[in-house]
Amino acid sequence: MAPHRCLLLAVITLAVTITLLPVATANKHTPQSHRHQKQPQQQRQPHFLTIFTAPKPYTSILDPSSPHADPQRRALLSWLRLRPSPKIVLLGNDSSFHALARQFPEHVAVESAIDTNFYGVPQVHSVIARAQTADTPVSMVINADVVLLNDVMAAMRKVHESFRHWVVTAARWDMPEDFPYSFEREMWAGRGHREHEATIREFVRTHGTLHTYGGVDFWAWNNDDRTPVPLVKETVPPFSYGRGKYDNWLTHEIIASGLREIVDASEAVTAVHVAHSYSHVVESAFTKNAAGLAGKSFWSTRVNSSWELFANIHLAHTHGTYANQKGTPLHVPVKLMNCLEASANFLCLQRRLRPAVCSCEYSSSVAASQTDPKLSAKQQQWTCGSVASTNVTDYTINPIPHTANSSSSSSSSSSAGTGNPANSSSSSSPSSSPVGLPHTMEQLLPVLARRVPDGQGGELQVVTLVAVTAGYAEMLMSFVCRLRSLGLASNLLVAALDEDLYRFAFTQGLPVYYEQASEEVKHMRASECGYGSQCFRHFTKLKSRSVLKVLKAGYSVLWTDVDIVWFTDPLPDLLSYGSGTLPIQSNEPDANLPGTGVRRINSGFYFARADQKTVEAFEAITAHAAATKLSEQPSFYDVLCGEAGELVAAGREECVWKNGLRTVFLDRARYPNGAVHGLWEQKDVSRACAKVGCSILHNNWISGREEKMRRFLMNDMWHYDAERHMCVWEWHGKVPPLVRHGGDGIGRVETSEGAGGAMQRKRVRKQASAAAL
Repeated sequence: MAPHRCLLLAVITLAVTITLLPVATANKHTPQSHRHQKQPQQQRQPHFLTIFTAPKPYTSILDPSSPHADPQRRALLSWLRLRPSPKIVLLGNDSSFHALARQFPEHVAVESAIDTNFYGVPQVHSVIARAQTADTPVSMVINADVVLLNDVMAAMRKVHESFRHWVVTAARWDMPEDFPYSFEREMWAGRGHREHEATIREFVRTHGTLHTYGGVDFWAWNNDDRTPVPLVKETVPPFSYGRGKYDNWLTHEIIASGLREIVDASEAVTAVHVAHSYSHVVESAFTKNAAGLAGKSFWSTRVNSSWELFANIHLAHTHGTYANQKGTPLHVPVKLMNCLEASANFLCLQRRLRPAVCSCEYSSSVAASQTDPKLSAKQQQWTCGSVASTNVTDYTINPIPHTANSSSSSSSSSSAGTGNPANSSSSSSPSSSPVGLPHTMEQLLPVLARRVPDGQGGELQVVTLVAVTAGYAEMLMSFVCRLRSLGLASNLLVAALDEDLYRFAFTQGLPVYYEQASEEVKHMRASECGYGSQCFRHFTKLKSRSVLKVLKAGYSVLWTDVDIVWFTDPLPDLLSYGSGTLPIQSNEPDANLPGTGVRRINSGFYFARADQKTVEAFEAITAHAAATKLSEQPSFYDVLCGEAGELVAAGREECVWKNGLRTVFLDRARYPNGAVHGLWEQKDVSRACAKVGCSILHNNWISGREEKMRRFLMNDMWHYDAERHMCVWEWHGKVPPLVRHGGDGIGRVETSEGAGGAMQRKRVRKQASAAAL
């Protein structure tokens, strides 16, 4: 053989050997080569991602056979197919959430400790805060009906390798209702996942439309335990989740804050939204058209009808630097896209020099988008979509109903059912809801009322009623947060005694109406009324008038001041007193004396049934209070028990009025005022209360709002973070600290207090104390 031929043969042999070496090495470790050997038990891989979502109640939980099953279930099953498998947290407390958690116990959990509006819809600031406490490297907040494929995991890994602090978002792909993939059987197949996903991805990108008008359906970000960084500098307002505007606001504020690199992955990620009806969020004014809304725009049918959307738009325009229609994926400064170089894992990052300069940008890289250029026949020019305009002046919160909508409000109210949407979960407000703009007492009562047996074969409709001025707004919220933690907030009704409180409570998502009797004292600024002042006394008289109106509307009232701590649900015990009674708190401080002493009624806590005897008594109380210069509280005793106590029943803790109404003084161990038993002086007030069997504890027998708040704070009974505008839950201490602004106006992250729950709680106490003082 010729020498050059030998050399050539040797080179070829060596090349083949080098080429095959990696394959041979790989084959040595394949499962097939160890088929007959005992396999070591594999350790469960740690989760990389936690997905947080706020669904409406799921359907078809146990019926996976339908190809057109609940779009939320289809989305959840697609998330379960992601690799590595994520944790999934369902925000709310619906029974269907718990059913899914039982069905997928290793992956799905339920979180009910979340702020909601009175429909039970989670609020965005609380959702984001809870997601920031996840124990995985990455968190995601996503709409419950959005399907994900594994390209989202590749995108996040790419961004995770490229930036220290980051956020990923993307425009979704819109698909019609006949989307043919349910993910039911494919999830368990175990084979061909990549091939199957490639088929779905190709189908979506061929038949779908990229949603480029601006809606944002998910945000994912990394969690850094060493130096936790918030998403935005601005405090996130209490938007109602899924009700519009918050998505653009949040995306814009992430960009504007500059605390994290935000990446638009629209061209690299396949996030799919399948068309469905929006009837679950249609107000009563549109109920008759709800059946035809499936193919219509959520935005166009809701923008002037929904109080939730109205509040969201108001909040977006009054917080941060958001301006109309900013905060779309096109505004994001960094773009992730598919590329040809294999060394970059086929994903490339590109920085946009002029983000959103052209709304047609995606048209060059996708088959179809909402903003594809179109030639205008009239103007003979190319256009790329349109911009929806909202003006903050059109979304001013007015607490007084306009004459123009009063007729529609009353008609809506009369046709409404008596269901309780506040008991339903997250995004499921009922189509029959009568609540309009602004809220009125007549509209709210049938929505909120809690139906309970009356003890005589019938039933009562009961609301828990409070009435406050703006000076007590934060104390109101702490009270609300306490009720939420006990699961007792669903039938709470708030009477605003001034316009400022109405506006505050409305934006907080509370069921509030403006007590129009407040117009009589409108010239007095409630926030400037000191305890015991003539101004203060005038405002207290509005409380019993509010109760009387509710009673005459046919609803029983559990009245409570907001300076009362609830430990249990008092209603079952209060109902046990039966008809013809008015159970009420005693203000007697000495446990050794009868609770019926002269003017020892405390009008801060009682249960009034909507019957004739009680209505007559409250008519007398309000008339008596109007004729005196005192607060309303003495009028309760003078009317019900006599000015000298002559109507007190001998030997009993009760008074009997002229029409036979029995005013029963509640047991002071179970319903203590602020002085009896010295409970507030105990080292551990909660434990002391538990020992004597408190159902509630009144924070009275102390003068002024500031002292009341200080007492709450010092005894760990304050449940509201005034700086973040959210309740203090058990997870609250893990939320990254807010950004402070130094004298140079540049925001910086303060981390000195760390992420410890005790330190965070201390900070909340300091904030509330400062606000009070």
